[in-house]
Amino acid sequence: AMQETEIALKQQLHQSQTLIQKLKVGAEQGVEVSSWRAKYDYACKQRDDAVSERDALRASCQAAREEAEELKRRNDELAAELLGFKGMSEQAQDSAESRRRDLEKRAQSMEKSAKEAEAARDKAHKDAEAAREDSKHWQERASAAQEV
Repeated sequence: AMQETEIALKQQLHQSQTLIQKLKVGAEQGVEVSSWRAKYDYACKQRDDAVSERDALRASCQAAREEAEELKRRNDELAAELLGFKGMSEQAQDSAESRRRDLEKRAQSMEKSAKEAEAARDKAHKDAEAAREDSKHWQERASAAQEV
């Protein structure tokens, strides 16, 4: 599920970048301001959607970290309790430790995905800002052309 979300975020970022590029080309070719303004607004909405998904991913990552910490705590309690019994099974201890390591890896993976999503959001924000600047520039050119 995390990989699917990451893929979806990357696709949205690519779509936003493509749309911003089309806005630039359209503006250079004299497309009406209102047309590419709507596209710009759509790119901004896609960026906002990516931010929302990133925030959800962060929350999920935090929940997984908390679950891993709780499992580690419970694992430590159980290990201490088991030490009191003679003939503690090494296999059970190894299994509990393996589960804890797996959960830690999962939390790290989710954290990495959240960082990648944040980087994608930042890139989309920068692209949207560049598009906003281009929009401003082309609006000024369109106004100047209309005055002539």
